[in-house]
Amino acid sequence: MERPSKQGHFELIAHSARDIILVIAGDGRIVDCNGAAELAYRYPRHRLLELSITDLRAPSTMAIVQGQMLQASAQGILFETEHLRSDGSTFPCEVSSQGGEVDGKRVLVSIIRDISERRAAEIALRRSEESFRALIERSPDGVVVVREDRVVYANPSVLSALMFEPDAVLGRAPLDLVHPDDRAAAATRIRTLVAGGTTPDTRDLRFLRRDGAPVLMETQGLHLTYQGAPALMFLMREVTARRRAEEEVRHSQKMEAIGRLAGGVAHDFNNILTAILGHSELLCGALPAGGDALRQAEQIQRAATRAAQLTGQLLAFSRKQMLQPRVLGLARLIERLTIMLRRLIPEHIDLVTDLSAGRELYVRADPSQIEQVLVNLAVNGRDAMPGGGTLTIRLSPQLSPDAAGAGSGPPSIAGGFAVLEVSDTGPGMDEATRARAFEPFFSTKGKGTGLGLSIVYGIVTQSGGQVSIESPPGHGASFKMLLPLEPAPAAAIPVQQRESTPRGNETILLVEDDVDVRLFMVDVLTLQGYQVLAARDGAEALRIADTTTNPVDLLLTDVIMPRMSGTEVAARLRESRPRLRVLFVSGYPGETMIKQGVISSSLAFVQKPFTIAELTRRIRDVLDGPEPAL
Repeated sequence: MERPSKQGHFELIAHSARDIILVIAGDGRIVDCNGAAELAYRYPRHRLLELSITDLRAPSTMAIVQGQMLQASAQGILFETEHLRSDGSTFPCEVSSQGGEVDGKRVLVSIIRDISERRAAEIALRRSEESFRALIERSPDGVVVVREDRVVYANPSVLSALMFEPDAVLGRAPLDLVHPDDRAAAATRIRTLVAGGTTPDTRDLRFLRRDGAPVLMETQGLHLTYQGAPALMFLMREVTARRRAEEEVRHSQKMEAIGRLAGGVAHDFNNILTAILGHSELLCGALPAGGDALRQAEQIQRAATRAAQLTGQLLAFSRKQMLQPRVLGLARLIERLTIMLRRLIPEHIDLVTDLSAGRELYVRADPSQIEQVLVNLAVNGRDAMPGGGTLTIRLSPQLSPDAAGAGSGPPSIAGGFAVLEVSDTGPGMDEATRARAFEPFFSTKGKGTGLGLSIVYGIVTQSGGQVSIESPPGHGASFKMLLPLEPAPAAAIPVQQRESTPRGNETILLVEDDVDVRLFMVDVLTLQGYQVLAARDGAEALRIADTTTNPVDLLLTDVIMPRMSGTEVAARLRESRPRLRVLFVSGYPGETMIKQGVISSSLAFVQKPFTIAELTRRIRDVLDGPEPAL
């Protein structure tokens, strides 16, 4: 079962926001919007996606649109402007626009607020004190009026946000309501206003509720006359949820970039491992049985195979690998993952695994998702023990889910459950924290995005299981996951130590940009009797094909290469050789490239790293198979 994507989180946040959110392409086209945009512009969604941002700007603002887009893309921008509705009427709005990437394309994400009410409030304030009070009392935004360094008015919205009664606010110095860490910035703004300056920009400041909790407010200061005397008015809007949503968008983009990096690293490592595994396999075949040299060469093979498993984990993390649930042994998965976990856990924390009671437990799940659960919980436990401690991973069977506590999940099944427990010796959680631990954006550590445990909950429940927490304050935390047991898979058929490696005498045009992989493949194919024409890129392959006197029987090419991809090389060669047989290789899984449209599902493919037998058998399959259709 596929994990919820970061894009899915963004859509949920965007469509629940009160403010307009537009995603704008570099040429100004609107490529996505939320429900608030439909209401504000009075267009249906499909009609908005046919428009450009210039179609929504008032004519008087058109001259500065391009400059604002450039500034937004470069460093972000906050400005006020006029927008058009479908009926031709206009409304003033505040635009916060920031550059970013979606699906690898540069876009602008604009959060737009209709400030018609604010403008109306300012006009009303200038007209009369009575109209001012009637409007402000009903305003959803907070309003505070300060005169002679004392609060003389606070409207119901700000009182509600800060959980104060009017008597507890009126007469106090305004800085008393501000969080201590933000008082210096607030004092500077007040001094500027008092001196006759202006602060037209809005600024986020933290205020303190009555219970001491911080509340993030977007504030703007203005001059006005209040009850016949000069005063300052501060417009305030609580933006805690909005800033959290913006941070999540940035975090999503950051994770996407990290994922692309991880996928690229895994792809490059697969090239390296192809050469290591291939040459070690050739070496094993050439060494006499029973000697130390053969044993050492086999150790190289085993180490490289473990490294190949690690690249599979990186590909899964970067979502370059298809996620599919299957029956898997939890004990073996934990043992493989422990190597990586020890790199995440500092030396002053002991990592203990107790798998003795769960050696034969099998569940149906996506191994990459279960690995992510363990990594998230290990990192959570690590952060809970900055001074050191013990992190324990325990696996055991259980007949019913009763011992799992209050966790939500399926009823008991005849096959019982595998209990996967991750516990730490940190300070534990109080009851209020434990009750909210799995909520999205709630951090048990007081920092971070608060998504780690919610992802754990989602993966476990989507895998048909349940998860619960036992965490008495001062006695650490224990996360228990119950997953329905599956029958053990049929025993794998033993393979021969020396797999067959079919031979041939055809001519193969090899295109591979990695020099180590290219040299290995030339050695292997030559030993198997083939005539090999080797090229380091597509351009050289086309030159060789045009000058060789031998007919090319097979094009063996990497898919992802600089300047010219393997599919482009194949297409160019088939213009003059329509019957040319082609076999693609890549460090990325074939099903991923098929899903992304890089190659067709009808094309022959072999994934790196591969054994000599896998490569030679696949070559013979293609050469001995039917000719390509014209």
